[in-house]
Amino acid sequence: MITTLKTDSQEKTHGKVGLSGILGDYPIATIEALSGFTILAENQLLLNPKSLLIIDERVTPIKGEKAADKLDTIGTIGMVLYNKDYEPTSLRCLYADDHIKPIITDTSQPSAYLIGSLSNDSELIAVDNFDDGIALAKCLISEHVTIAISPTEWLFNETVKHFSQDRPVTIFTTLDKVDEVSKPLAGHNVKVIVTSDRTVLEHLEYGGLSYDVILEDSKTTITNLQADAWSEPELLASDPSQPTLYPIEAWPPILRRPIEAIAYYTQVPLAMAGQAVLGAIAHIGQAHIDAPMGSQRALLLLQRAKAVPVKRK
Repeated sequence: MITTLKTDSQEKTHGKVGLSGILGDYPIATIEALSGFTILAENQLLLNPKSLLIIDERVTPIKGEKAADKLDTIGTIGMVLYNKDYEPTSLRCLYADDHIKPIITDTSQPSAYLIGSLSNDSELIAVDNFDDGIALAKCLISEHVTIAISPTEWLFNETVKHFSQDRPVTIFTTLDKVDEVSKPLAGHNVKVIVTSDRTVLEHLEYGGLSYDVILEDSKTTITNLQADAWSEPELLASDPSQPTLYPIEAWPPILRRPIEAIAYYTQVPLAMAGQAVLGAIAHIGQAHIDAPMGSQRALLLLQRAKAVPVKRK
């Protein structure tokens, strides 16, 4: 969410409205306006025209670490960043001078610059920088994909997690970086496509391979981080083909010997003989303790608990 303050040329009162409420105040960038922005001008047809705006004011965010700051955005091109619901939440403001770092107006809300189909049934591919994102979009323009470009590399993991709440997200990496890329996203609805040496983009650009061929290559592995977050269930028994060892050593010698004898002569497991002996001595012990036996005893205890006088015959 952002608002704008008064400039020398004009005054606008937006209040605390959402970004979508003020986007109409900025003109859409024409090819002439993009003439000084090489990468945008060269790829204008690839990019969503309505997501490139001429920012002619100092933008003041009302959320995030830059809240209330008057950002030096006059003369920049604002690339509209969207959340998973396709709502505009932030701007990535570019200067004509590539050496000046772009300004992200609000980094407190996950967002991305989206290229391609915005339908929910397209494959959503997330990348961490704009150069690779635009290059991938150019290579995959004929595929049913959406490229989600994180505002910065350090926001990439949060961006992927955010978009994966509603749909699967595909990310690319190579074998030497698979752990570094996968571990922070473990358990999320993310598909990791791992190539052996060259990246997917290098295979597309320099190898001349199609996306389908890359996926089918024997050296390519595809991992579902959500499924792999749950390990295979362990068996309750260490070896179900063998009986669980019975703790015969826990019995005193006077009872251990009868159990072993019963098990030997009747050819039953020690556990069966031991439990039989345990039941027998429990029954014998009933005569020496005040333990309830039978329905009459249970009724007596119930009547005592309710403080009801018992009529004896």
